[in-house]
Amino acid sequence: MNLLLWAGLSLSSPALAANPRVEELDLWPASPAELGVDEPYYLRLTYEFNRPVRLHAHPWRADAPLTTYTAGATPRFVGQGTALLWFSLPEAGEVDAISVLATPAGGGPAEVVMVVPVALTFREEASPAREAPIWLAPMQAQQVALLQAQAAERADQPDWILRGLVATGAAVALGGVVWPLVLVRRYRGWWRASAAVPLVLLTVVAGRIIVDLRTDPDSHPLWPFLILQTALGSLLYSALLALTHRSFSPSPPTSL
Repeated sequence: MNLLLWAGLSLSSPALAANPRVEELDLWPASPAELGVDEPYYLRLTYEFNRPVRLHAHPWRADAPLTTYTAGATPRFVGQGTALLWFSLPEAGEVDAISVLATPAGGGPAEVVMVVPVALTFREEASPAREAPIWLAPMQAQQVALLQAQAAERADQPDWILRGLVATGAAVALGGVVWPLVLVRRYRGWWRASAAVPLVLLTVVAGRIIVDLRTDPDSHPLWPFLILQTALGSLLYSALLALTHRSFSPSPPTSL
């Protein structure tokens, strides 16, 4: 698809109803330019977004996106500010346009928010040394600091999925012990003996794990899952036993 047509469709999509603004400030080195393979090409942009997005630069050649390239990781951008993007080619080639893609931080399709025409040639030979612009180093340091801050923020946030799994596992383990105990106290005769079977199995498994771990601490690296698996089997067995006992128990007489 033609790059300009794609950009027009993206900017008119319902997902961009808030009309994000992205404007080019600087390109380095200035186009047209010759670069060596794996040499980064930088774009400094101003942006305005009302939702967190990640930006990255995608090189194009002859109205077709290049599939082999490297693009720098960027933090989440929201509100107004300045962003630094870069890309490089791992092999010789030419680039005649750069699309700036915005991807919602929470997930979703990438959308073209700007197209920058350029004339870049990447060669196998290293390019001559250039003096970097004064804005490059501060922008790099700023984005590294922002990436680190956002990573620390994510690490500090509670992992509700993990907490839910741990709570579920604890409930299963507890239920695998408590329910058979309740049935043992409630039943009589061979029903009581049947209800005690999962308790015996849990005792054997736990005892075997304790003995093995005292002999070799690395013998059961996944022992919590073994306990959980046995407890789950205990729950299922107890549920089946309770249903069977109920079906064989005489129904209480109904009063007229």
